[in-house]
Amino acid sequence: MAQWTGSDKPMNVKMWRATALLATAGVLTAGAADAQLRWVKDPSNPVMVHAVNVFEVLAIGQPAVLAEDGTLRLWYSAAGIDHRGRILAARSTDGGLSWQREKGGWPVLDVGAPGTWDSFFLDTPEVVHDDGGYRLYYYGSDSAGTAGASIGLATSTDGLHFERHGSEPVLGPGPAGSWDGAWIESPAVLFDAVRDLYLMWYTGIDGSGRVRIGLATSTDGIAWDKSEANPVLDLGPAGSWEDAWVGVPGVIRWRDGFLMAYSAVSATDLADGTPDDIGVGLAFSQDGVTWHRLAGNPVLRTTSPPHDPEVDASGPWAPDLAWDSRSHRFLMLYESAAGFNLAVSTPELARHPRARAVPRRTSPPARPR
Repeated sequence: MAQWTGSDKPMNVKMWRATALLATAGVLTAGAADAQLRWVKDPSNPVMVHAVNVFEVLAIGQPAVLAEDGTLRLWYSAAGIDHRGRILAARSTDGGLSWQREKGGWPVLDVGAPGTWDSFFLDTPEVVHDDGGYRLYYYGSDSAGTAGASIGLATSTDGLHFERHGSEPVLGPGPAGSWDGAWIESPAVLFDAVRDLYLMWYTGIDGSGRVRIGLATSTDGIAWDKSEANPVLDLGPAGSWEDAWVGVPGVIRWRDGFLMAYSAVSATDLADGTPDDIGVGLAFSQDGVTWHRLAGNPVLRTTSPPHDPEVDASGPWAPDLAWDSRSHRFLMLYESAAGFNLAVSTPELARHPRARAVPRRTSPPARPR
């Protein structure tokens, strides 16, 4: 669910039409460590804004960050002058404060050929780097609508030139009436070396517009099985800050388990059709299935200080996490109406016993494609 950022009013749900961006449709016990899980917005936000070119003149959204050898690599979705979505890339060598576009600002993955399942819009990228190269998981659709939209796979040796894997998506929505029966998107993928298993957390939307997070697993990163426990992160209790939308996860290895950042919206906030107070929550899991929300949630909100309405509107949305080995802090990149914003973890989070320098993703051995 990209909350697009650009010159037009940002969106609540992912849908791009020909003329405008339109809307569609167990808590972990508090302890001293949980109370210290806080994030600080960077005063230079936004750290990246959409470029005035044919590929992203209308909007950018859904950042996906990968830390590699002291460099942050970024893949993101962009809406161009033709109102179609594509995947682009950038990199940062200063901890995410400034970004340089790759390939001269040209897409790393363009829309599919006419008549294919992803011929109209690409969105919500996620990249995994293993010994065989880079795997890009992404949302694809063949029209301006979202009905039936699925998740596809493309591969690359350098992270800049991607080729689609096969002619069909690797994961689709559930049957009509199910929790993810309308469409799916926003994958977050890791490889679990202990279980020799790929894990994909993804956003599922049902027919009534409720947004939740599910899990799928795969032994090869291509054929996926949805968890019987889905949705693994459900809505919060009625009246809470997260009782309408819980989605767009970003997941990182965190010592002996997984740390998830996710965006959420309340039904009260959605009453006028536009979310004005989005929150980011954190959850921890040892197996990727059972998640424990941190008692201090939300850790970041639209109005968290320092608050600038022009910078913070429609965010923090679609957070992704990376570990900065130089500063020994977690970084969070997320979208807002202004572009991509950066937040960093407080020193207390960096000193948490589970926050030792852990790779962004654990790489499996090379696998046949």
